Amino acid sequence: LLFSTAVYFAEQKGSYFDNEAKLWKRQGTHKVSPFQSVISTSWWCVVTITTCGYGDDVPVTPLGQLIASFCMLTGILVIAFPTILIGANFSDVHFRQQMRKYAAGKR
Repeated sequence: LLFSTAVYFAEQKGSYFDNEAKLWKRQGTHKVSPFQSVISTSWWCVVTITTCGYGDDVPVTPLGQLIASFCMLTGILVIAFPTILIGANFSDVHFRQQMRKYAAGKR
């Protein structure tokens, strides 16, 4: 929720609100911003933190891109890296159990 809120407000600085369409649009291109609310930005945040990163929604403001970088690094450090460690430890424990089973069968 922290990254979602930060990106939402960072991206609003590069956008304007179209009263007729009731949507945020990006300045310059006048395309509809994918970051319409904190809730819709949360989907982007989940996809980014889990390192899926579809690339369909991206921040365009420099501050939004900086926050996105921290969001990606958080995903790597908080989710991806511990998953690798848990998998490696599981593999090690499984290997030891197999070796004990093999050693017990040879007696």
